[in-house]
Amino acid sequence: MSSPQHWGKDDGPVETPECVMRSEFDWTDVAPSTAVIELIAEESGQDPTELDPLYGSVDPEALDRLIRGDGTNPHDHTLVVSFSYNGYAVVIQSGGLVKLSLDA
Repeated sequence: MSSPQHWGKDDGPVETPECVMRSEFDWTDVAPSTAVIELIAEESGQDPTELDPLYGSVDPEALDRLIRGDGTNPHDHTLVVSFSYNGYAVVIQSGGLVKLSLDA
């Protein structure tokens, strides 16, 4: 995982003004579902075990399979999945990018 970048209104250019954190991952090293939990725990200041179960928002195993692919056809960076979890809008890309925004 790259060091998470916290974004705010005056922190420089961002793709969406509400983006509060973004980080890049290598999906061979960390499961996408784990990355989401780690980032939200860090951003919210909570222990990962204190968060609501991820499966209340998305099937973690399905998310991992979808984002990682089957290993024979690596995704280009165009597959994007978004969902709401624990007060955040999550956008996750097959290329390794995860972005968090406050859920409206």
